Amino acid sequence: MGTHWPKPGMNSVSEYQASGYTLPLTGSANIRYLKYVASSITFTEGIDGTEGAFTVYDSAHNASETAVIEAPCTFKGKFLTFKSTKSCIVELTNIPSASYAEHGHLSASFAGTNG
Repeated sequence: MGTHWPKPGMNSVSEYQASGYTLPLTGSANIRYLKYVASSITFTEGIDGTEGAFTVYDSAHNASETAVIEAPCTFKGKFLTFKSTKSCIVELTNIPSASYAEHGHLSASFAGTNG
């Protein structure tokens, strides 16, 4: 039997299938930089019908379009950096953010403009 276990990485499917570690965060105007890749973000504040803003950033710190959110709602994906004006619960994997190699076609800066 081998004694070497692979380290968690972007190609570890099991890291996304297993239950993650929860990180509750309060709403803030500051950008959140995660040490580990998040597999989902669930917004919990604002069930009273008030709206909030959610922005995701790519590895070059380019912002995506800001989405208007109402709780409860969940976004699934691979998140490293984001900003939310509403409180949320982030589900973290064991994958270090530093090991994430982003594809250019997935970045927020790829969006372009309609002209």
